[in-house]
Amino acid sequence: MTIGSSSKDTQTLSALDRFRKNAWGWGILSVFVVFAGLVGLTIRVAVVDYPVELDNRRAAHYQWVDENINELLWMSAEFDQRGYDVEVSAPAKLGKNHWEFRVTQGGESVPDAKFTLLVTREATNEYDLELAELPKLDGSFIGSVSLQQPGAWLLRMQIEVEGLRVIRTHLIEVPDEHGEIPESKYNSRVRIAKMQLGALTP
Repeated sequence: MTIGSSSKDTQTLSALDRFRKNAWGWGILSVFVVFAGLVGLTIRVAVVDYPVELDNRRAAHYQWVDENINELLWMSAEFDQRGYDVEVSAPAKLGKNHWEFRVTQGGESVPDAKFTLLVTREATNEYDLELAELPKLDGSFIGSVSLQQPGAWLLRMQIEVEGLRVIRTHLIEVPDEHGEIPESKYNSRVRIAKMQLGALTP
């Protein structure tokens, strides 16, 4: 081996060593950059795209729901077992809407029931419209709401009767000025809500 080739081999080994050292550094930096990007994306999806401030299914904070979930589930099942039902007449349009709700038992109106309505969008409470205990006329609860945005809305109906308090959900879709239901980022969740309407929604 000549002195010249030995010098070249030494330079090659030095270059490889430097590359290996730099590669580790760049690799670690890349991992941190990817991790930071994923954290940022998660925060954006959670806070911006799908903000969840209340458990809208039960119109309550998550902590309270967690602490009382067994009682909520029992009351919901008991409501159905006693033969109670909610009849909804809620045609939807932009602007002023007039709706009627009847709490029935065996097809007859329940005179001592109390009824509260929360009109909300799926996955956010930014546009909530809450109506306190609705007035009653000829056995039906009457509610008037002005809807300024087209798309899917959920009616969260809270019924209190015979010591029970339950939440029932009714989906309405408000057409725009052209008579069409606009697409939105909440549509996938709304489709799930449609499928769950027949299930217990305490």
